[in-house]
Amino acid sequence: MRTHRDGLLQHSLILMAATQVGNVANLLFHVVMGRQLDPPEYGVLSAMLGIILIIATPMDALRVAMAHYTALLVQGGKIQAVPHLMRRWSRNLAIPTLLALVAGILLSGRIAGFFHLDDVAPVVLMCFILAGGLLMPILIGALQGLQSFLWMSASQHIWGVVRLIAGALFVMVIAATAEWGLVGQMLGVWASVVVGVWGLRWNIRGPRSVEERVTGVTRYFIRSLLILAGFAVLMNADVVMVKHFFPDAHEAGLFARAATIGRTMVFLTMPIALAMFPKVASAGTTDPHNWKTLVSAIVYVGVILVAAAGLCAFFAWVPLLILYNDRAPTPEMIRLVRWVVCAMAPMGLTYLLTNFQIAQRRFKPAYVLLACAAGYVAGVTFFHETVWQVVLVLGIVSTLSAVVLIAGLPWRQTGGSTSIVSDQP
Repeated sequence: MRTHRDGLLQHSLILMAATQVGNVANLLFHVVMGRQLDPPEYGVLSAMLGIILIIATPMDALRVAMAHYTALLVQGGKIQAVPHLMRRWSRNLAIPTLLALVAGILLSGRIAGFFHLDDVAPVVLMCFILAGGLLMPILIGALQGLQSFLWMSASQHIWGVVRLIAGALFVMVIAATAEWGLVGQMLGVWASVVVGVWGLRWNIRGPRSVEERVTGVTRYFIRSLLILAGFAVLMNADVVMVKHFFPDAHEAGLFARAATIGRTMVFLTMPIALAMFPKVASAGTTDPHNWKTLVSAIVYVGVILVAAAGLCAFFAWVPLLILYNDRAPTPEMIRLVRWVVCAMAPMGLTYLLTNFQIAQRRFKPAYVLLACAAGYVAGVTFFHETVWQVVLVLGIVSTLSAVVLIAGLPWRQTGGSTSIVSDQP
């Protein structure tokens, strides 16, 4: 297989295009479910999907770990060791996954009671979706590390397309219930796993090598998990805190709309960070190629952020109309969208720099995200007389996170260990 170390723009565009396919499929799924299911059934579906998202989001650290070590194996000419790494981690996760699945099924009655459900079927389906979903980050991360971005995109987003088609058919033909929407999601997850396996087989051909033990993956995974948890708080805690501190449901709802628009600043730049990650992965060294790739990525991210923030500043009514059919937004709402977008924009750069530091095993500078997350929660806890104070605190910690990560870049070329593989099986 040919190893691509360049082509950042081309690979970013591939991931951006695939991401839009996934976004459209997700939007249409909720449109179909929202129209076909009555409100109680749609509420059950949304609750189960919410639990899946909460549990699955931190597991993105597993994708990061697989992408990092796969990239290093490829750089070291040990591509045949990648399947061994995938199988090892699949086996490591098999027992806890099975135990969690059994526990979820045994406790399905209690879980259903907590959500006031008359049937345990949605809970049981959710457990099976989560079990299959744990294999997705392993496969997607390996394809990312191989820089096989077409296969990565297919595995990453095929589940949304299959979920849309299967779920729509089930609720329209069989029964308009939450269970059939979840069955569609389960089929989508397993379709993603199948495509991921095919992608690995396509990219890694030839005779099997002697199994080589890759060291340090667990520690790398745990460190990445902590850092990405901090980023998740910075990116997603705003609506939760506003909902807690502002009892006015209407005010909290308007802020949620502005926050959803603001988060697009990060979503737009994520494909560039994903494409950059395997190109700069190292075991602790930074070479001129890494710097060149990082600078290019920063330029691309900067252009996107400036353009997107500028469009939202001048045409804030457009996303309000498209997303929420708000044909006559108030001046206050327009102002809120503009300022939330500006407050969230630095997080796009933060996400890129976080990926660079993690890719190079430079965790200490990235730990600042944990401090920023704590400062964010503390700041809003003490200053929340108005939503504008929340926006101000968000803007401060968002900007601070980007500035500190820039300061933490390896401005001097660094050296370090380059070996990740033991010679023993």
